[in-house]
Amino acid sequence: MNNKQRIGIMTSYQSNPMVHPLTCGNNSMHENLVPVEENNEVILMCLDCDYTQSLDDEFIKLLHEYDKIQRKMIEKYKKILQEDNKLKEMKEKGKLIN
Repeated sequence: MNNKQRIGIMTSYQSNPMVHPLTCGNNSMHENLVPVEENNEVILMCLDCDYTQSLDDEFIKLLHEYDKIQRKMIEKYKKILQEDNKLKEMKEKGKLIN
């Protein structure tokens, strides 16, 4: 895994509304940690203070899998809502009887 991939995975995870983001170890009220490349290594950094956190590739892989699963669930939920809206529209137009 290269640094561009690591940053992409961590950025996606941190922006996923269905997961708890990785937060500052000094103050969880700070903004979420952001991935940055430093000394040819990707670390998570708090932009509000000097806190940094390193992650190994195994943990990054876990974040990636969890992020993908949660994003699939979001898409399935959206599809269910769309189908539900279609059924409501059909009922309203009299094309569907209870």
